[in-house]
Amino acid sequence: MTRILCKEMELASYAGQAPCKYQSGLREKERHKRKYNRFLAHVIHQIACDNVRKNAMYYEEYKHQKERMRVKLRALKTVKRKIVRLLYYRLLAYENLILNNAA
Repeated sequence: MTRILCKEMELASYAGQAPCKYQSGLREKERHKRKYNRFLAHVIHQIACDNVRKNAMYYEEYKHQKERMRVKLRALKTVKRKIVRLLYYRLLAYENLILNNAA
């Protein structure tokens, strides 16, 4: 695998979906990462929106998070992270398939 896809969280960070913590004094907060692949983030956002709109795979998770947090975009963020996780494991399986066929 390439350097960027070594770990699941590295892919999430590269796609702009991983939380970035910062601290000022005693307060610790999360903010958006400033350096990430905006095209990949946009594609993942579109997939998540379509998924929620069409009552597909992660709709129940979105609905539960929206009721719990009362913020739609925060609930959508959890769906996007699950999509990144799914994408990572699919890429890993594809790479293993390629390596096994080459051997």
